[in-house]
Amino acid sequence: MQLIQTEEELTVELEKFTRLIGSSTDRLAAADLVRRGVCFVPFVTGGELKFTPSRFVGYQNNTIVEHEFNSTKHGDKTNRAISRILGSQPQISDILENKYRQYCQSINVTPSLNGSFGHPRKYWITDEVVAYVEEMALALIEADSSLSATEKMQLRRARIGQGKFRDDLIGYWKGCCVTDCSFINVLKASHIKRWRDSSNRERLDPFNGLLLSPNLDSLFDQGWISFDDDGRIVFSDLLESQHVDALGIDRRATIDLQPAHQPYLKHHRDHYLRRPR
Repeated sequence: MQLIQTEEELTVELEKFTRLIGSSTDRLAAADLVRRGVCFVPFVTGGELKFTPSRFVGYQNNTIVEHEFNSTKHGDKTNRAISRILGSQPQISDILENKYRQYCQSINVTPSLNGSFGHPRKYWITDEVVAYVEEMALALIEADSSLSATEKMQLRRARIGQGKFRDDLIGYWKGCCVTDCSFINVLKASHIKRWRDSSNRERLDPFNGLLLSPNLDSLFDQGWISFDDDGRIVFSDLLESQHVDALGIDRRATIDLQPAHQPYLKHHRDHYLRRPR
């Protein structure tokens, strides 16, 4: 069977798999693929988040029967094809793991403790998925009667690095925590553990934030750099040395950390720092 080559072909397979889940003849087999899957392409359709196993949707014109008898199928092949199309690697995500388990419940299957072969499940996090998850998080905030109007506003503004969260980071760091640049107008208030993955308390916690110059903020947010527990800068193995030099990044850079920063930075290294497959 041929691997998918384009985003259009991937979309066709995603839509097909969601129809299989709803079919009378193939539902059980398709649901079992979801139950046993390791890597998933989350897919928003009909206002709902569905989870499609990469080893199925990575092939063109796949069917349940052909998938079962495809002796050459291999997750590494389909994962590479999907990553090439989407421009990113699948990641461990606590929030998508919870959404996956909710999806399994909706199709009446109990997911394995981990995916097949004991590997942790991973997910491609597309812009569409980010928008959906953040929209759902904002809806939960709005519906939470335990939060005051002021608290709701603070949480909404913290999502874009503004409001009290940004003010607290400015008060704490005074300038860029890496370069000491004090031109506050251009500095970015960046969550360490991303807003969508954080609890309401974590979303406003100043120890879950760094004040960074725009280029460092972009690198940090996209997982090209992180920091170890001692505050030393950590580079993704995928970030080429020539780009580090061109961006003028000090390879010996350190930031002053408190113990309260360390769990957040560990989460950043474990979940967001880009790593070779």
